[in-house]
Amino acid sequence: MSVHPGVSATGLVSGLGFWQRALVYVTTIGKMRSPKECAWSQQWAATAALGCGNAEVESAYYYEPVSVKTIPSRMGGDDELAERLWVWTERELEPYMSL
Repeated sequence: MSVHPGVSATGLVSGLGFWQRALVYVTTIGKMRSPKECAWSQQWAATAALGCGNAEVESAYYYEPVSVKTIPSRMGGDDELAERLWVWTERELEPYMSL
């Protein structure tokens, strides 16, 4: 499963350029969360019961804050893109694997 934590006004947003930051704020009006609230999705996913019912975690789905099962975008379901991301991530983390 994949879990989106939500958007929070942390350094990840405040460190963006003006236009990028403006885009984030405009597209998340009323949806901005505190860093604490952004942790709720991961906590829910780690502790919820497995299953396909309400408030249960079902494998192979994408969840938005908090516990909202969502169908991923076309890119989110692209296996070739997922493989490219996996290869890139392994390459980026390789220097830290022996620490």
